Amino acid sequence: AYAARKTLDTSKPSSKITSPTAGATISAGQNYVISGTGSDTGGSTVNNVEISLDDGKTWSLTKSTASGSYFNWDYTWQNPTAGEYTIKVRATDSAGNTESPSAGVKVTVTGTSGGTSASTPASTTSEKPISQMTTQEIQAKIIELQQKVIVLIQELIKLLRAQL
Repeated sequence: AYAARKTLDTSKPSSKITSPTAGATISAGQNYVISGTGSDTGGSTVNNVEISLDDGKTWSLTKSTASGSYFNWDYTWQNPTAGEYTIKVRATDSAGNTESPSAGVKVTVTGTSGGTSASTPASTTSEKPISQMTTQEIQAKIIELQQKVIVLIQELIKLLRAQL
């Protein structure tokens, strides 16, 4: 009689972030869904997928679904605040193998959360359809939008200079 042979799964699962991509800009204060895929070829199933928004210092569970040796995951980033972030992901299978996360995906969150900041001019017009605005209200709205674009361009220039 042959003795039953137990195979041990020693292969680590692998996962990746598919959205956002490196260098993406995310709006502050608005929920953002981060998602990805992965696989585990060692014969085990994926137990969990964790995400880090602070370059691996802290980890949170994602929602993951598996189909055979492949899996999808997503995580809703609630109300992100302005700044630069490195997002990392790691998966653990039912045999206890945890992958070593890759370098991650670097993203920038721009804008302000929680309403207007002191440096951003408040809207001078009420939020009504353009067809109902006077010429003065439309001009004020254009100036407001131009100021917001200038602030965003200034932030982009700072980010580009920081990467050079």
